[in-house]
Amino acid sequence: MENISKILSSREISSIVRIGDLMIPAYEEFPSFSQLGCVEHIDSVLGYAPEDDIKDLKLLLKSLSLLPDKAISGLVKIIAENKGFPEKIAGTLRLMDTGLRGIVFTLYYSGKTGKDYQGKNPLEIIDYSITRIPL
Repeated sequence: MENISKILSSREISSIVRIGDLMIPAYEEFPSFSQLGCVEHIDSVLGYAPEDDIKDLKLLLKSLSLLPDKAISGLVKIIAENKGFPEKIAGTLRLMDTGLRGIVFTLYYSGKTGKDYQGKNPLEIIDYSITRIPL
């Protein structure tokens, strides 16, 4: 995968795409996370994140890049269903879940697509648009 980010490496981007496809697979007319190509806009999501948060994200994504898909799938489930863990661990898992879901869903529902994507974006599929109401 070519590097599309000034913040994340190609390897880290690949981890985001793998996680994104686990969280948002293709369904009916909705494209999967990777099909949409929205990850090309990752810098617009991460551009204002604190440096320490970016450092932690990069470490997590590099670590995840070493795991096979089944292990990542299991980890994503554990992160989402963090019950039964001591609070120190559960708290960390909740932060990981919020951070990864935040990135994936923000990109997916941003209305932005990759340069090669030709279909409707999810907002168009659900016929959703934001209009400004004059104050």
